[in-house]
Amino acid sequence: SVALAVGSQPGLALSRAPLSLEEFPVWLDPALMPELHRLYLARLEGGLTDRHAARRVAEALAKAPWIRSVDSVSPSTAPGIALAITFRKPAARVAWGGSTAWVDEDGVLLPKAFYRLTAVSGPTIHGVRRPPPKAAGVRWEDPGLQAGLEVLRRLRSEEGIRASRASDLAAIDVGNLGERKVDQPELVCMTRSRTALRFSVSGKPGRPTLDEQIGRLRQVVSVDPQLALPKRYVDLRFDRPVGA
Repeated sequence: SVALAVGSQPGLALSRAPLSLEEFPVWLDPALMPELHRLYLARLEGGLTDRHAARRVAEALAKAPWIRSVDSVSPSTAPGIALAITFRKPAARVAWGGSTAWVDEDGVLLPKAFYRLTAVSGPTIHGVRRPPPKAAGVRWEDPGLQAGLEVLRRLRSEEGIRASRASDLAAIDVGNLGERKVDQPELVCMTRSRTALRFSVSGKPGRPTLDEQIGRLRQVVSVDPQLALPKRYVDLRFDRPVGA
């Protein structure tokens, strides 16, 4: 979240209220700020001291595809409005049509402008079947993409896994979602150290749950956190998950 102050003078028109940040994410270009003002604040009517000024500013900025949420709205120490906002952070690339597009952890398509993607480390998700939404700021409704992002979230957040090489992914292949090839895993995460993590994610009868598979991976990395032992894959679908 980032604290954002709107305006500093009594009676200042909302349409002229400047934006200032206490801190700025390294993966966003500060040139975004005047663009946010131009697109979402410049046409607002009324002044900062109006009764519903804070709500109107929050509602306007919430429409921006770079912003995930406006978390709070309150008066600032100087006459004005202070908001706490959360920007959408790039989580993964998605391969589609010979190119790639970025999404956040919710699968929302991100704008191409103003992101400093060299400052972000995220895997590329392959095998997505449904086309992307037509506009940035909209969730990409593809089951494979959402399954890949859920596994990515778990690997990055689970105690005992997030500090291991198992969470440092180069690619996620979701092309076999639904077990088109019944003898193959539905989802494969390739780590940057070139170990394939194999998952079942459909929840079909007889398949382990994602919680069970995450537990098995936790056991593997508790013994070998850097995945340094010679192995080409770790198949989490089975009780004995370490592959040859």
